[in-house]
Amino acid sequence: MIIKLAAQETLDIVKFSDCEIFKEKKEFDRNERLTFIKENEGQRVTVFFIRGKTNRIKSKYEGEIFLGKQPSKVSLKVQTSVVRVKFTEGDRTVIKYPMTDDKTFRIYRSECLESK
Repeated sequence: MIIKLAAQETLDIVKFSDCEIFKEKKEFDRNERLTFIKENEGQRVTVFFIRGKTNRIKSKYEGEIFLGKQPSKVSLKVQTSVVRVKFTEGDRTVIKYPMTDDKTFRIYRSECLESK
């Protein structure tokens, strides 16, 4: 579900760092990350797209990690750089593709955020 934001809302990445799923943005083992993604299919996550030095939230949505069928010729780099997040909006299913290796996308376990 896409979550509406108040103007100029910011994300405290330090406060929520223990809830972040893909902390490593550049140096990570791609095989381990792919295994992690597969093991966590169906997990509820909240995705933030942030900008600037103050981590201003540009968009935020909540859904679940979704693998679906991977095309046979997708490289390991692509499979581990992008994760699919599926959610329902009204009567339709939406799939978004946040980057796991881009610092402007922050992906958190939803239940962890709710407990903070």
